[in-house]
Amino acid sequence: MSRLGKAFFAVLVAASLGAAQFSSAAHGMDVALDASAAAQACTAAASRGASAIDKLEGNIGCFINRERTRRGLRPFGFNDRLAKAAGGHARDMVRHCYFAHTSPAGSTVAGRVRRTGYLKGARRWTAGETIAWMSPRDNPGRTVVRMWLNSPPHRALLLSPELREVGLGIARGVPACPGKGLTFVADLGRRW
Repeated sequence: MSRLGKAFFAVLVAASLGAAQFSSAAHGMDVALDASAAAQACTAAASRGASAIDKLEGNIGCFINRERTRRGLRPFGFNDRLAKAAGGHARDMVRHCYFAHTSPAGSTVAGRVRRTGYLKGARRWTAGETIAWMSPRDNPGRTVVRMWLNSPPHRALLLSPELREVGLGIARGVPACPGKGLTFVADLGRRW
């Protein structure tokens, strides 16, 4: 993410502390991000100045942090090293036509995060990963966050109070080769 993209993310983290509107079904798992003022604020704040991918990363970060703060959790901070791991994995899935947390070569989220130096000096750490892909559509940021929140394991990661930082990676293309669309990875972590 560029410096400008990080600035947008920081603004979006601060903006996410405001009121957000979400709805959920009676069973508590079907989350539909409202397209009203809260969703429009995430989209509008990320619409100035940066590359399309940086804007989309900021948009996704805003939606995730709105859900976290709505539940009394601290918003994620952005981490360049987690973003490097996430971006590399998104591009690798597109390049090698697979969709998994473990690559065909055996690379895991822990290994990818470790290779970026994120764990250097940590006595304890925790990390997780969410992945998704979709064909082209309107508002992919809101759509991918909705998909993750509707998946119990991904929802648990995004709403974990233990995790404190996020790095987002987006690659053009999809792991269902050939195909048009976007592939998304969010690597989440915390170091002590």
